[in-house]
Amino acid sequence: MKESLNYIYKEQKEVSIYGGIAALLGWDQMTYMPSKGSEERAEQLSLVSRLVHERVTSETLYNHLKKLNDVANSLTKKDSLVVTKLLRDVEKARKLPAEFVEKMTRTTSIAYGIWQEAREKNDFTLFQPHLEQIVELEKQYYDYIKLPGHPYNTLLDDYEEGMTVEVLQKEFSILRKQLVELLQTITTTERYQRQRPVPLTLNSIQQKESCSILLKHMNIPFDRARLDISTHPFTTSMGDDDVRFTTNYERGGFFSSFFSTAHEAGHALYELGILKGEYKDTIISNAPSLGIHESQSRFWENMIARSKPF
Repeated sequence: MKESLNYIYKEQKEVSIYGGIAALLGWDQMTYMPSKGSEERAEQLSLVSRLVHERVTSETLYNHLKKLNDVANSLTKKDSLVVTKLLRDVEKARKLPAEFVEKMTRTTSIAYGIWQEAREKNDFTLFQPHLEQIVELEKQYYDYIKLPGHPYNTLLDDYEEGMTVEVLQKEFSILRKQLVELLQTITTTERYQRQRPVPLTLNSIQQKESCSILLKHMNIPFDRARLDISTHPFTTSMGDDDVRFTTNYERGGFFSSFFSTAHEAGHALYELGILKGEYKDTIISNAPSLGIHESQSRFWENMIARSKPF
């Protein structure tokens, strides 16, 4: 049992390191990489994705996990959690051919550069064939995994493990009615109808200064994080003490970059605040769901940054 535990923790650490390498390559692609580097970057990312997939789906790792799962009741709480979660993810990954994983990574990587060009030229037809390829690959992904219920359950599970379309439809049907009523109540008030757009235009330098003030008040630790510029704001993590987030200053209005920066800084603070400890470099050392991650970014953006006292 000790041999199996040592093996699965060693593999998780190395897969985590590979993940940091892929994150760094992706971050560079979206921030500083020359536009003509797309082809080679896609090859680099697809190679890393294949190497990770081969490690995760190896017979050796799978056999060690099955052995540990058979004696799960005798494991510590931590080891039991790691084995249960990792075995589920491994069994899911083993349904995917390595060639498919490589192709998906390469296709989405190439598509990003084309999307940037299409956005700049305001020409969707440039991006359309790439989007169609991605949709077809997502359909193939469903065919490989095929979780029970609605087809979208398979895609949803990668972001909200265990969540289903059936559950969300029920919840959204309740929320929709309440939110529509709330919106109608707000928009019919005299106070709302008296509102006018804020006539404030800032150049990129002024926007950058305002965002710097914002991040200072949010106590972003810049010895563990950094802010850069990208076409679309995002946050990514290369390690426990290396979180990168971006914003965009291209619009003249004040609020666009201000709130996008607050949003991404919220993601960064959540990443930096996740307690690792004994769970470092394990399958359960990251955010449990995209929904929780998004709740933290939107809390900072909407509840704090948009509040009158702030």
